[in-house]
Amino acid sequence: MTFEGAPFPKFGIRFDTQNKFMEFDGSGNVFYVETEFKKDDIIKISGIKEEYAELWKNPTWFDLVDGDETLLHFRGRDGKYKLTLDKGMKAIMMEQLENASSSSTQNATAMWVIGNDKIGFPSYAQNNINWNTGKAFNLVPLTDTKYELIMLVGQNVNGVNFKFFGQKGWGLEWIGPGAYSAKEGGNYIKYASDGNFNANDAWPAGKYMVMTVETSTSPNGLWIKALDELPLYEMGE
Repeated sequence: MTFEGAPFPKFGIRFDTQNKFMEFDGSGNVFYVETEFKKDDIIKISGIKEEYAELWKNPTWFDLVDGDETLLHFRGRDGKYKLTLDKGMKAIMMEQLENASSSSTQNATAMWVIGNDKIGFPSYAQNNINWNTGKAFNLVPLTDTKYELIMLVGQNVNGVNFKFFGQKGWGLEWIGPGAYSAKEGGNYIKYASDGNFNANDAWPAGKYMVMTVETSTSPNGLWIKALDELPLYEMGE
C-alpha cells in the first residue's frame, strides 16, 4: 500500500510575470526572499492559504488585484528588494536593498521613514519605530526619483512626528520646510524646529494618507492626499 497526497505547495513567492518561483529563507516566524522585482510584477505567496487573509499587505508597496485578491501587484521600479513575511506580526513587508545616492536630497535613489512611537507597520501599536533606526521603513520608489508612503490613520500613524532619510539609519535626511515645495495637501503638515513633519490640520481617522515626493527638483515636490479607500489593480493595465 502507498500513501500519496497532492498538491503540497511550496512555501515561497510565485512571480507570475517573471515565470519564476523562490522559496523563503528564514525560520521561526520570520521568513524572507531577497531578489529582483520588476515594475508591475504580479506575485502570489504560496503555502499559507489559510493564513493569507489575515496578513497585512503593505499598501505602500502592493496593490490588491481586482478579481483575485490573493495576487499582489508590485508598485515599485525595477530593483533588488527584500520581501519579509512575519507570521508573528501577520504582515508582508518590503525593503529596498539600496542606500540613497544623491546630491544632498536631490535625485535620491532611496528614501526611508523614521519617526516616533505613533508611527509603525503593520501598526504603530504593534510595531512602532520610536526612533529606532533598525525599524525604519522604505518609501516605495515608483520611479528613479519619485517615492511614496501610504499610511492608514489610526493604524499606521496617530500623531505626526517623523522624517524622511536616505538610509536605514542616521545620516542624509530631508529637513523641512526647505527640502519641500508643497504641490498638494500642504494644509496637512507643518514642520517642527528640527524639520520633522508634524500635523497642521488633523489627519482624518480611517483614511489613507498618501505622501508622494519627487526628488528631481530642489526643493522636492511634495503631494499629500487623504483617500477613503485604495484602488484595486486592474489586470491588463
